[in-house]
Amino acid sequence: MSSKLKATAKEQRDNPTDAESKLWELLRRGQLDGHKFRRKHVFRNFIVDFACLERHLVIEVETDEKSRDSNDGKKKDQWLKSRDYIVLYFKEL
Repeated sequence: MSSKLKATAKEQRDNPTDAESKLWELLRRGQLDGHKFRRKHVFRNFIVDFACLERHLVIEVETDEKSRDSNDGKKKDQWLKSRDYIVLYFKEL
């Protein structure tokens, strides 16, 4: 994992969108049936919004700037699914 990617993930954790902040309040501290989630977790060359490693679950909050339809979004989605991760997408309103 590159130090640049780690720094980007930290910056994103420090400056979440409103939707990410609200969702994190529901996911943190095992509040979702005791499952532990990580926020802005780095996988290989990608940063995901939320990841539950034990359940192989990733939650992404899509914005106008960040979409699964982008080239990077498609690569990330394919990589995660090839490793049996379930990816849930939510559109930020």
